[in-house]
Amino acid sequence: MVRQERFSKTFLVLPTEALTLLIPNSFLNVYQIFEIFITVLFPIAIIVSFGFLADRIFTLDTSSFSKLLIYFTLPALVFSGMSQSSLQTDELWQLTLYTIVTMVILAALSWVLTRLMKLGKKTSSAFILATLLANMGNFGLPFSTFAFGDEGLSRALIIFVISSIVSYTLGIFIASMGTATVKESITNTLKVPLIYATFFGLLINQGYLAIPLSLSRSIDLLGDSAVPVMLFVLGIQLSRTRIRGHLRLIFFGSMVRLIGGPLLGLIIIYFIGLKGLGANVALIQMGMPTAVATTILADEFGSDTQITSSILFVSTMLSFVTLSVLLSLLT
Repeated sequence: MVRQERFSKTFLVLPTEALTLLIPNSFLNVYQIFEIFITVLFPIAIIVSFGFLADRIFTLDTSSFSKLLIYFTLPALVFSGMSQSSLQTDELWQLTLYTIVTMVILAALSWVLTRLMKLGKKTSSAFILATLLANMGNFGLPFSTFAFGDEGLSRALIIFVISSIVSYTLGIFIASMGTATVKESITNTLKVPLIYATFFGLLINQGYLAIPLSLSRSIDLLGDSAVPVMLFVLGIQLSRTRIRGHLRLIFFGSMVRLIGGPLLGLIIIYFIGLKGLGANVALIQMGMPTAVATTILADEFGSDTQITSSILFVSTMLSFVTLSVLLSLLT
């Protein structure tokens, strides 16, 4: 895996402390946010824009890209990350508990909001999906890599895998408003190779399993391609999104996803005792914009795809600001 240096070491020539002699204190936070945007988010934006423009020019087939990600590059990335991680068992379980509890509570709170707003059945399920499922893969993994390095990525991968399981179980029930059976949800979950990649990666990490060096290097190379492909696919998805109607609801849903997610995550972190880098990555992951999977689930199970795709687009655009501010508060 490619080793990433901490963002604050890659951009500034002068240390931040020295800038206090040159820049008034009131402007330092703004400068730090700008630094984060340039070093962490701007590289992401460039690749996303390539996907956006490529789809406008060539009208690309997203199905092939999706299959490449789901069945090859993402499992390879997860396997490499887990097998080489220095993550302790206690922190692994804390991150797992954090992800499940936060997502379940967020789903319940979103449901309460839909009742208070008296939304229709399809609109309610779309709103809950869009506020619950964060883009912890396409956006969260590269962001965590650029911001926290490989150690941050290994923690982000755990959260991503657990959130994917929730997405294909609880997410299906929400999208179909309870019409999907337990068997269908479990079957869809078991089809995703990420679970098996995580399991075997952890076995290697703990010394219970070994693979040849040549195979390990091949998996590493395949996994290294996952991040740019994910960002490219995100750009393709954004190029096909149109915002129509329900502007207040779309903006409100975006704020619940981008601000409500981290605030709830902060409370859960306090109660489970998660600290250090794991806590920082957990907050960042919960502050990601709406996941592309929301539109896929909404379309498959009869929810309102216009709402999900609109919140996906708006939350992604706004996240370049909110994530810059959030990361500045954590550093």
